[in-house]
Amino acid sequence: MLTDQYGNYVIQHVMESGILRHRSIVVHATRGRVQELSCHKFASNVMEKCVQNCTSEERNDIIVSELLLNGGAPIFGLVSDQYGNYVVQKLIDICDPPTRDKILAVLRPAVSTLEQLCYGKHIIQCMAKYDPSLSMYIPTPRSVSGTSSSSPGASPTNIPATLSPSSPGNPPAGTNSGIQVQRRGQQQPRQKQSQQSGTGVGGGVSQQYPYDGNSNRNRGQRYRGAKQ
Repeated sequence: MLTDQYGNYVIQHVMESGILRHRSIVVHATRGRVQELSCHKFASNVMEKCVQNCTSEERNDIIVSELLLNGGAPIFGLVSDQYGNYVVQKLIDICDPPTRDKILAVLRPAVSTLEQLCYGKHIIQCMAKYDPSLSMYIPTPRSVSGTSSSSPGASPTNIPATLSPSSPGNPPAGTNSGIQVQRRGQQQPRQKQSQQSGTGVGGGVSQQYPYDGNSNRNRGQRYRGAKQ
C-alpha cells in the first residue's frame, strides 16, 4: 500500500490520526527502503508523513541513519530527485537541532553542486534557514510594481490614461467641476444648431428652417429648372 496510487492515502491517514503503535508499525515498514520509497511518486508522500509524525528516536534510528550511510550517498540521491527532495526538506525542518546539524554538515560541502541542480536549489534555500553562512541564498521579497518603496501607502505611478484623475472624464481633485459641466452644457446647443443647419440625406435642405413662402417658391423653381 505504500506505493499504491490510492493505498498511500490510507497510510498517510494512519500516520496523521493513528495511535502511536500503528504509526510505529508503518515507520518500521520503511526500514531499509527509505531511499527507494522517498523517490517514489506515491510513497514519497508517506515518507513525509513518517518524518513528520514519528518519534524522534524512530526518525534518527530508521530514517536519518540510513540516509547518512556511506558519507551521505543516499541523501544525495534524494536531493536531485523530483520527489525525494521534498523528503529532505521536511527532514531538515522537522529534525532536532543536533540531527539537523549532522545533515547540514553532509550537504554543506556540496552547495556549489546543488546550486546547479534543478531541485537542489530548493534544498539550499531550506538549509539557509538554519545556516547563517548560506543566508545569501534566502530569496528576498519582491516589491510590488508601480508602488514606491519609501511610502507604503503610495498610489501606483503607472495609471492608464482612461483612469487618470487628470483625464477629461475625471476632473482633478480640488477643481471646480461645475465649470466644466457648464461648458459642456453650452456646447451642446451649438452642436444641435450645426445639425439643424446642415443638409439632409441626398443633399436636400433640412426641414428645420422656419417657413418662408418666397424661399420655398425659389427652391421649387430651382428644382423644376434642374429637371428640365
